Amino acid sequence: MKKVIFIFFVLLVFSCKEKEKIFNGDIVIISSPAEGIPLSGDELKLDGIYTEALGVYDSLIYFSSGLFGDYMTYVFNTKTGKHISSVARHGQGPDEFVALTSADQHYVDSSSICEWSYYDYNKKECLLIDMANNSIKKRFSISKLKNERAFPFGRVFILSDSLLLAFNQGDDIYDEGILAPPSYQIFNYLTNEEVAKYEIYNSFRYNKRLEPVLCLYSQDRMKPDRTKVAMGLHYLRQINIMDIETGKVTGYRVENTPDFDILTENSAFEYVSYYLWTCVDDDYIFALLSNNDKTSTVIDVFDWNGNFRKELVLDKGIINSSSIGIDPVNKYLYIITEGEEEEVVYRYDVSYLYQHLRQKK
Repeated sequence: MKKVIFIFFVLLVFSCKEKEKIFNGDIVIISSPAEGIPLSGDELKLDGIYTEALGVYDSLIYFSSGLFGDYMTYVFNTKTGKHISSVARHGQGPDEFVALTSADQHYVDSSSICEWSYYDYNKKECLLIDMANNSIKKRFSISKLKNERAFPFGRVFILSDSLLLAFNQGDDIYDEGILAPPSYQIFNYLTNEEVAKYEIYNSFRYNKRLEPVLCLYSQDRMKPDRTKVAMGLHYLRQINIMDIETGKVTGYRVENTPDFDILTENSAFEYVSYYLWTCVDDDYIFALLSNNDKTSTVIDVFDWNGNFRKELVLDKGIINSSSIGIDPVNKYLYIITEGEEEEVVYRYDVSYLYQHLRQKK
């Protein structure tokens, strides 16, 4: 009898053992919309097209082309289809570019539409580039900022004339199967001083079937008013929303989908890709959902309070994960899809998502 009681006690202890705490925030379980909203798009005729990252703002649409061509980015007018400019010459010269990453962060004044870009590898600079005439309006070095990883910052967002938000990617720095998790840091880039550090996750022993850098991989975008960051997780159907001023983060996970246990060493789950790309405006987060159907594209739409508003089902497939973008001015969603002979851009009117917001105002 004593033996039975002892075994029962051991089992009780193990069953009551708390799960390893990976996420340093609250989790809110949300329901997905009952049915996806089908949308049909219109083809956008352009003088040319490049098939890597897509960005759009008002009358400008631009494509990154790091693998071929003379420039990193090509800009077109959405109203005329005409090529406007080629941005960031691709090469090895002192004013040329080997790698240019976009945070999809626009800066608009009375005369131009610009985009903040982060140039890593050798120069480690942030650049404010005028997309219409290929002029660099501002540049500053971030090479002296304290980076806890061996590779460059994964993302850099500009907060003000002196502050930036930099993302440290996850990595196994000891090569022992324990993740040094990703984090965010706020720097004063004029003085190279760290202002704040936000540790969103804790270290944990990850499943060896995963690459450490992909373990907590997410597609992050900053709200245009610079108050929040949205993170679309790759292995979870979850959107994290972080308040930039306080570092408080909340995860909004769709019900009946995996939690962080899927990442641990003893997990028996099969891995499923969820969010491959995100784009945002001041009202919504558009998260591209992994989809095996190459004839359609599924996009989850959240507001900045974490409410799951719509599931959009577009009538065309995409060619790669970075080929979607939202025009925050005219409320069109753009994608790059395969045509009969070459790739084609389609746009979808999503202005109806904003009608109730206008009525409130």
